[in-house]
Amino acid sequence: MPASSMDGQQIKPPQSKNTQSRTISMTSSGDDWLDDTWEAYDRDNVIAPKVWTTSEPGEKEIITPPFPILQALDFTDAEIPPRPWIVPGLLMRGAMTLLVGTGGAGKSLFSLQISLAISAGQDFGGFSPRRQARVLVINQEDDAVEQRRRLAAIRQKMAITASQVEDRLLIPRETQDIIATVTDPKTKTQHISEVVRKLALYIQDNQIDVIVIDPLAETMQGSENDVEGVRGAMRIWRDSIAKACNCAVLLVHHTSKASSANAAGDANAARGSTAINAAVRSSWTVFPMSEDDAMALNIDIEDRHQYLRVDDAKANYGLLSGTARWFQKHEVQLENGSDDISGDKVGVLMPWTPPGAFDGIGTDTIKALIKEIAEAFTDGKPFKYGQGISRGTDRALIDLVMLKAKVEEQKAERMIKAWLKSGVLTKEQYHDDDARRSRKGINGKIGLVS
Repeated sequence: MPASSMDGQQIKPPQSKNTQSRTISMTSSGDDWLDDTWEAYDRDNVIAPKVWTTSEPGEKEIITPPFPILQALDFTDAEIPPRPWIVPGLLMRGAMTLLVGTGGAGKSLFSLQISLAISAGQDFGGFSPRRQARVLVINQEDDAVEQRRRLAAIRQKMAITASQVEDRLLIPRETQDIIATVTDPKTKTQHISEVVRKLALYIQDNQIDVIVIDPLAETMQGSENDVEGVRGAMRIWRDSIAKACNCAVLLVHHTSKASSANAAGDANAARGSTAINAAVRSSWTVFPMSEDDAMALNIDIEDRHQYLRVDDAKANYGLLSGTARWFQKHEVQLENGSDDISGDKVGVLMPWTPPGAFDGIGTDTIKALIKEIAEAFTDGKPFKYGQGISRGTDRALIDLVMLKAKVEEQKAERMIKAWLKSGVLTKEQYHDDDARRSRKGINGKIGLVS
């Protein structure tokens, strides 16, 4: 405010029957308190410039906000546009999603298969696109021939035809080296690279809905641990591609060496600076089935390499599900051989449901159950199972499983029998201090709770 209005005079705004006036107080360093009365009035949902007048005739001041201001609750639910999800929970226009996985886990294959599913408008393992969309997959490690080799197997297994997809799935003719930023040698500031600038124009001109960058690390100018370099690259993918082009960006990235199979669903599993995960709105992990997972789901340890899990690790626009989506690896032989050379064998992922006893039950729930059973045995108060054990009494194991897994008695029985058969649960001797004698109780395998 000008000095003339900071002399302690009362400031009186024009009155309006649609708004209420209130008195506020503020101070300037060294000045006396100033009592101001102000009034805000709405024009098309934006606060219009405020007109202030002093008690001295002829003086006025126009005060405008530095940016448009909205009245926060001046709307109805119907006026709020729905979030622009392309695949709810996974890909949204104007936002980036991070897909993190260990080397060879299947993250590139998964990203290619979800891309084909989106272009065909088809569900894939519970990921359901709202409608068909155009997808550009830029794989900086596999050329177009290898990509087509994979796609030949994928479309065969997923039963998707070229006529369904038409021109909605695109790949570069050759592998591309795409560095997102260039650094000014004088100012050391980062700017969008020429190749990404041209890519943005192509995306806009061809109405690309989803772009897949695989792997993310190849687009960075320096180390993945260089915070400023990482922030610059992530800013380019977010602001110059996702937001400016109104598309979803899927960034495929590796896990850190320290990450283990138990890092499934861990947002911090990504390799490099934490600025990578901080920049995205959602992230997912891809991990092979661990030994613990195999035992909990009653899968032969020798066969666990055939399965992988996809878990949500960060969800800014909703709640984490806490449930893994499972896929099984299948092998497809292509008809590209000759008389003396067999056709190529290519791996493909297909949605997989755990065996009947464990259908619909997350591995986290199972592990928590086994942990509680093992701890109870260690404390000398184990759960019990078998003939002579009554429901609701004597720490019946069946009651625990029904409660924690939220299943009916029949399914709980199948789960317990499967665990006993596989060795996840064992009947062992313990000393009952109350009865002063040895009895048998149920123990859980330590490997599942470490």
